[in-house]
Amino acid sequence: EPGTFSRIAKSLGDFVGYQAQIEKFAPIEKLVAEAERKLGHKLAPADNPFLLASWKRGSAGATVDRMATANMVDVWGNNTGPSLKEILAPVKGRRNEFLLYLFSRRAMERWNKTKTVTDPVTLQKSVVPDPKNPGITLADARHIYGLYSSPEFRLAAQGYYEWWDGVLDYAVQADPAMADVVTKIKQGSYDYAPLARMIDPAKAKRAAAQAAGNPLMRMHGSDLPVKDIFDQTFVGAAKIINRANRALVSNAIGKYIAARHGCVRTWQQHRSRQCNRTIFEK
Repeated sequence: EPGTFSRIAKSLGDFVGYQAQIEKFAPIEKLVAEAERKLGHKLAPADNPFLLASWKRGSAGATVDRMATANMVDVWGNNTGPSLKEILAPVKGRRNEFLLYLFSRRAMERWNKTKTVTDPVTLQKSVVPDPKNPGITLADARHIYGLYSSPEFRLAAQGYYEWWDGVLDYAVQADPAMADVVTKIKQGSYDYAPLARMIDPAKAKRAAAQAAGNPLMRMHGSDLPVKDIFDQTFVGAAKIINRANRALVSNAIGKYIAARHGCVRTWQQHRSRQCNRTIFEK
């Protein structure tokens, strides 16, 4: 329904640009005032894009800080699980060794990736290797994993992965249209850790040995040419939370305008297509 969606897009454009809507609250407030006038009642706080924008603007960093130090939260601020600080308590004092352990698990996962292909003649599907080079050999990754694997590290790693799931669950709660994208992300990696830069294979074993001798050595600024995994964890989580908060507001605007034009389903289909083109930096 091109004509229908064009009307939605025009209405959105009249009030607020999609990318700039969080920064321009006056048009959102005007939209809410018009909506409440036509409806004859106040919008509920959860449906009021002006209140949502005012609440969520610039809050991504504080939200991630709470997730890291106090407790995991959902989009409405409810406690949904332990903080990253609590999760990592079993490996307290062994920060660098644990980072190397996370890296080794992520590296092995990438080397062992597969994909499904279809034979063009028989149309039969088969699973074939599809390794991704993380910047370290599989042998070295296994060596580092064997060096640091322990019940405490495995417990902390599982909690770390579940913490990331909580961040993604926040995104889906803010924008249900992201559900399919998030499902694909979770299915695509079970040992996720952000690797902004890759470890030099020639230095990996030496770095592991140095970490064993000096637990205070930090990955960031050390011999390892890889950004600190925890630093990148917080940066990546903040980006996801910020995008989710923006979607929460844009959806509140879109739902009202779509309802006004009698085409809620068209808006929902558009959001779903838009989200499936979204690339999360996970």
